[in-house]
Amino acid sequence: MKTDKDLVGILIQETNSEGLITLCQSKGSFLTTASKFAAGCLLTDTTSGVVYRNSGSVASPVWSAIENSIVKAYVPTADGTGTGAITPGTQIATVTPADANHWVTLPAPVIGTLITLVSTNTTGYEIRTSAPATVGINGGTGANAESAIAGAAGTMVQLLCVSATNWIAWSRVADGTLSVVQVAAA
Repeated sequence: MKTDKDLVGILIQETNSEGLITLCQSKGSFLTTASKFAAGCLLTDTTSGVVYRNSGSVASPVWSAIENSIVKAYVPTADGTGTGAITPGTQIATVTPADANHWVTLPAPVIGTLITLVSTNTTGYEIRTSAPATVGINGGTGANAESAIAGAAGTMVQLLCVSATNWIAWSRVADGTLSVVQVAAA
């Protein structure tokens, strides 16, 4: 992750080929400078868990909360149901775990589905597929197979469904380091 001296409190995760910010994090700071943020840039407020999109322009950013079925908030549960069950159509999910042994459950696999999970606090959690014995994460399957996610606010996990039986997953931590998510195992 990078910072910019003009953007106090903003952590830059990704930029486009023109050097404009396309993905970033903030702890409630919206002190944004024109000509730094691409139109459509996503900003996650790690304090509230709300995801904002620059609905303005590069010259004049306007931060609008994304409040639709694409972005949802989840709390991992002891059985992955209720607030732990990621619904179909979710693209971006804020995850607020209270127990590292609780998990979120992915929706049934649909090839091409990409889900981004963003941790809002420092507690870890686990991810399971809708059918862990037959649908894997990074090739790992088994009864109750899961992938553990280490606790760190702002950790971003992305999961891409590549077949009817597998999701591939990777993550970025606060400093921008890219890692492969643990192969699901019981």
